[in-house]
Amino acid sequence: DPEILARAGYANRMLGRWDEALAQLVKAANLNPRDARLASDVLETYRILHRYAEAERYFERLKFMGATERYATRAWMALESRGDLDKAWTILQEGVQELGPNALISPRIFNAIYRDDFGTAWELYELRVAPTGRESLWWKSVILLLEGEMEQAAVVHRSRMSEVLNDTAATKNGNYYGWLAIYAAVAGEGDWVAAWADSAITIMNPAIDAMRGPNILALAAWAFLLNGDLERGLDLLEEMQAVPNNHTVYDFQYTSVYDIVRDHPRFIALMERLKGGR
Repeated sequence: DPEILARAGYANRMLGRWDEALAQLVKAANLNPRDARLASDVLETYRILHRYAEAERYFERLKFMGATERYATRAWMALESRGDLDKAWTILQEGVQELGPNALISPRIFNAIYRDDFGTAWELYELRVAPTGRESLWWKSVILLLEGEMEQAAVVHRSRMSEVLNDTAATKNGNYYGWLAIYAAVAGEGDWVAAWADSAITIMNPAIDAMRGPNILALAAWAFLLNGDLERGLDLLEEMQAVPNNHTVYDFQYTSVYDIVRDHPRFIALMERLKGGR
């Protein structure tokens, strides 16, 4: 039964049993080759393992999934496997032509940020806000943070912190505490950074959830770097890179937060290991 195999694959993937997970997910996808969700799961697993040539073999099956996910997946693959921002942007623009100007806004914002095109990032942010008129503090805080507008970011981050603290449904999510740690660092409330970051890691780390845990380590690393604790931030980045994760050399290359440690010997060594596929 493909569904039973897929569920076993999800469980093994969360536990970090990558070989078992991949075998089960591939078998499930081959038993039902028209199920785009199963093909997407295999593709995502190969992406996390940085096995892009094998992931690309599943592109043909993306025609069975929604157009938004199809374009977004192809664009992220162009970036992750080759660091090709222009190719990724071209794919996203093809999606916009098919789906309309309000499509694929999130990956387009990230692509614009990676290209240091913050004018386009803000234009896309306004497109995102326009249908509802409701400001997205998370997106606003991220763009300001990566643009280096720290004073403005601090104001927005304080507002966002209040919003997050009132979201009781999120309190069991490591992302909740990871972003609180970042907001505390940007808002100059450094005493809270370690508490929030440690809470995030306790709730969700690679030993608990091998899929999402590495991303929590990255958020906590951002918080410590922004707070000036470079060694602790680098400890977490090295811990993250010791396990399978979806961060590539290009994420480190294009994300401005890492400018803080760009010339640090440990960060240079980390980048060299990534370039060598380790």
